[in-house]
Amino acid sequence: MDLNRKQITSDLAIVGMGAGGLFAAALITLLRNGKFLEALNRPYVEAEVKDLWQADLTKFTLAANLKISLIEGQEQVGKKLNLTGGQRANLATNLTEELLAAKYFAAKDFLRKARQYLTPSLLRSLLYSMDIATYYDEQGRLYPKSNQAKEVTSKLLHTALANPLSTIYYSEKITDISMDGQQQIILPGSKHTFITKAAILATGGASYPKTGSDGAFLKMLTANKQFNCSAYPAKPALAALQQNNFPLADLQGISLTDVTLTWETFSRLTKEEERRYQRLKRQSLQGDLLINKKGFSGPCAMNLARFLREKAEDNALTVTWLPADLIKDVSEKLKQAIHEGDKRPLGLWLKQNLPLPERLQNSIREKLLTQKYRHQTTMPIKYLTAAEGTDFLEVFCHWHSVDWHVADLLHAQVTSGGIKRTCIDPNTMACKAAANVHIVGELLDIDAACGGFNLLAAFATSTLAVKSLLLLPAQ
Repeated sequence: MDLNRKQITSDLAIVGMGAGGLFAAALITLLRNGKFLEALNRPYVEAEVKDLWQADLTKFTLAANLKISLIEGQEQVGKKLNLTGGQRANLATNLTEELLAAKYFAAKDFLRKARQYLTPSLLRSLLYSMDIATYYDEQGRLYPKSNQAKEVTSKLLHTALANPLSTIYYSEKITDISMDGQQQIILPGSKHTFITKAAILATGGASYPKTGSDGAFLKMLTANKQFNCSAYPAKPALAALQQNNFPLADLQGISLTDVTLTWETFSRLTKEEERRYQRLKRQSLQGDLLINKKGFSGPCAMNLARFLREKAEDNALTVTWLPADLIKDVSEKLKQAIHEGDKRPLGLWLKQNLPLPERLQNSIREKLLTQKYRHQTTMPIKYLTAAEGTDFLEVFCHWHSVDWHVADLLHAQVTSGGIKRTCIDPNTMACKAAANVHIVGELLDIDAACGGFNLLAAFATSTLAVKSLLLLPAQ
């Protein structure tokens, strides 16, 4: 320990003021000032959640006078949170427990207790108590009414600092973590050394490293045998799919709905890939797609990326531009046009009947079709046979290409990998080897699909950590 550096002592240190750390600090304020109960008792919060919390609040005593150090390595808080949901902050999605659990893949059982204590409805009520009004869109996704992620960050910080026992320290890059003989946690920072009785570690994963989540804290934590934490290496989870010399780069910005991506790998799968990533030789997902300069992003592409290897491999990707039932309907229309001797060129007929952007249709015709099929687009429909029409639509609506890869961690939204779940108590998020150290959010080996599920996991794991630290057995 550097004795020349000023020491800051506390009962609790929260390291990392991103989504998980800010929510933990704000939740402590609500528990102290009585607004948590107010939020819990709103009519739209599930009765089961109310009963769960009321039982705990009856059995336990609130540790209300904790001195808290809020430690942020950057000059401002929530840099990555400000980018989420296209800077709108998709906070959660309102699903049944069964559907919600499936969004967390292999971590669904580990997060069961966290989901029980923080449902999307309770989250919405807690945010309202922090002066963050929200709404559900037509797909059940929860957003702030302002549609501004920065508002969420600002209000979380404001609520956190409303606790007079909380002090925030900016630009404090933690350089090590250890425990002394009294089981106090020692956290040397850029300016101070923090000594604390307990800690919530919310430093994030390794995606978007310029926002502060660069993976350095994960390495420090696993290097110290006092904590007995092992980890899986970080890899991109929600990331774009990219291809060298992508032929549709000029269509950057075009968005599509109900596209199906089918990925096939020709590499041998390991047992770990099958278990941890639920990886298959062939996987298909349907959803919204965004074309960019290097390939595809948007929910469909990014959800698929978490199943794939970071490094390049022999693979193929098939893009089905339209839903199967819609392709079938258009095919029947084309057969009817052929039967009736329609004189329009096939290319013109497609523009009038195929619900795809004209620029995309032009690029498919000019860049993705062989000479045979390009020629058919100039032919009057009446010269085609029904079989030729069906064959053409099959080729036009499905693009098969090879040699795709996943965008790197610099451009991934979420990290897969982190502290292994077997090292953590899922009821409290405490490290099994050090019960006063709680690990939350993306620092853990948990990741989820697009739709606010990763934010919800950060909030929910922080909720369990706060509950175990603040609710003490009644004397």
